[in-house]
Amino acid sequence: ITGTDLNGCSDVIASNIIVNPSPNLTFNPSSGSICLGSTLQIEAFGADVYSWSPAFGLNTITSNIVQASPSSSVTYTVTGTDLNNCTDSIDFQLIVGIPPTITIDPSDPVICEGESITLTANGANTYSWYPVSTLSSSIGSSVVANPNQTQSYDVIGTDLLDCKDTTN
Repeated sequence: ITGTDLNGCSDVIASNIIVNPSPNLTFNPSSGSICLGSTLQIEAFGADVYSWSPAFGLNTITSNIVQASPSSSVTYTVTGTDLNNCTDSIDFQLIVGIPPTITIDPSDPVICEGESITLTANGANTYSWYPVSTLSSSIGSSVVANPNQTQSYDVIGTDLLDCKDTTN
């Protein structure tokens, strides 16, 4: 910078501008989904100080590692600040799935000895049946039961987010 006064005298001074890089935040995992009532640990990397928003469902908002257990889907924003006071912000979308409600049709089946009956589960994407000894299959929405005595069967239904419900 050159400065000149009214008398025509001048002086030159140099100024260096230091540009510090901004932090580059990342997450582990990079995104997530949980079932209602579950917890996901989210870890942020790339800064020295962290601030999470909103606080909804988080155990802390000032750590790089948080435990998230919200009651509904949410997008968290984390702002990271480095030692040079430079910042970066990124978003983490957490999807919260509602466990399915499984039903079996017929709901109260009665058969005679030697007969079989088709049991059909509804409400999920995949199904696992237990015990399997008198069933035609251990998986699928419909199975044929051929018990030789009164028998209860459990079915576990799983949705696309791996949320589960069990009924019998």
